Amino acid sequence: MRSLATASVLLLALLGACGDGGSDSSDTDATDPATSSSAPTDPVTSAGPVPTESATGEPKTDPCDLLTKGMAEAALGVPVGKPKEQPGEGNLTCYYTPADGTKNVFALLTTYAASGEKALMTATSEFPDAKRVPDLGDAALVSRQGHAIGVAVDDLIFAISILKADSLTEDPAVVEAQLVTLASTVLDAR
Repeated sequence: MRSLATASVLLLALLGACGDGGSDSSDTDATDPATSSSAPTDPVTSAGPVPTESATGEPKTDPCDLLTKGMAEAALGVPVGKPKEQPGEGNLTCYYTPADGTKNVFALLTTYAASGEKALMTATSEFPDAKRVPDLGDAALVSRQGHAIGVAVDDLIFAISILKADSLTEDPAVVEAQLVTLASTVLDAR
């Protein structure tokens, strides 16, 4: 069985691929997926090099406007706390953790300053199992191993991950369906 740390590293590789994913936020805690004790100290750089086409600047879309508390609760199947934001270079992540403080269980969405299918392909290149998802945005790729999906639509790229302690043993098709459903919900609500 893969560890949550492995899934987190894979996801953070996707999240960091359009920026360095570094954080200077002082509002982190033990449930922060980017600083969790189960993840390496610097999971983005340990996952591999950042593509040279990385974007800088602020994303045009706030990720917490896209991933609502209700969506996160539906995806995780438990009540969640208030959203938290994690800034990166060229990206911004909104994430939710369970209200009961359970660690290494979260739903997150990252938006990027970069846009377009080429930037999405670069961002998802870290996933050996990434495959196209038809009829979702302008382009979309899902990674069963990484528990992540990346979507390009108009001038927006976003990535979503759902990690639950019990979801890592689920049928990969179920994980993929959860990710596609959540990404579709985000697009429909946009």
